[in-house]
Amino acid sequence: MRIVTGDMFTGRCDVLLVTTNAVVRNDGRLVMGRGAARTAVLKYPKCDLVFGSMVRDFGPNYGVLYYAPKPDLRLGIFQVKQHWADKADLHLIQRSVDVLRSTCTNLWKNRSVRLNFPGIGNGRLTEEQVLPLLRDLPDNVTIWKWAPPV
Repeated sequence: MRIVTGDMFTGRCDVLLVTTNAVVRNDGRLVMGRGAARTAVLKYPKCDLVFGSMVRDFGPNYGVLYYAPKPDLRLGIFQVKQHWADKADLHLIQRSVDVLRSTCTNLWKNRSVRLNFPGIGNGRLTEEQVLPLLRDLPDNVTIWKWAPPV
């Protein structure tokens, strides 16, 4: 795992993961209103509807879910909290890290994976709190510190 700063939505990768919660609105859309999750909705319209359906199917402790909006890209969500207004939950982040590690080992061994730094920003945790959980992620995972275009 390595950490970089920039806009994770530029350039090419195989798997693009954004941090989210488990709140599905009445219209079936996952709440994805801030940060990288919001950018994903703007770049991939209706992904919030696809993810809302997945969260309903898999339950509120999903860890990591994904689909392929294009043949060469898997777009996914990485759970950091239950409700969008909550502070990020370190135990839930650890669960999502475990799912991601397993998925990288079994399915994405040769794929480049991008994930925005989980739990910081709207999650209100510090990098120092979260970093120990990320250290064992495989080399094909890049954690992105969000730096929106100027």
